[in-house]
Amino acid sequence: MFVAGALVGGVVVGAIAHDDHSNYGDHYNYSEYGDASLREEIRRNEASLEEHERLAKRLEEEFQENLTEEIENLQADNHLKDCSPNKLSVTTLDELKDLSNESLRVLQNQIDAEIAKDEEHIQEIDRAIQRINALTLLTPQKGRKNE
Repeated sequence: MFVAGALVGGVVVGAIAHDDHSNYGDHYNYSEYGDASLREEIRRNEASLEEHERLAKRLEEEFQENLTEEIENLQADNHLKDCSPNKLSVTTLDELKDLSNESLRVLQNQIDAEIAKDEEHIQEIDRAIQRINALTLLTPQKGRKNE
């Protein structure tokens, strides 16, 4: 009887233990490897890195396209005709800044030259007005009596 009781007790304990472990629903992310969560995190980080690399490549391509377009616009407007020819092959942001600074210097020089021409022209007009005024004051005007 002792053997039968032990046998029945073992069956009952086995059934209880089996019921407790038969539901693995709460272990949906279970893996036989202990580092499965680290592997998943590495996979996610690698995917994120690839996405960022694609974004960086796309942004670089857009930058190059915009840069090329801006240089073509500047060349079409003849703003770069006085810049050094090696400056027209811009591939980096620093080279663009250098080109921008040089083109600003060239434009400033052109504007200064135009301003100097305009000031000279204004002085010529001013001298002409002074001569006209002097001639007008020296010649007697009709209709005025000498006083």
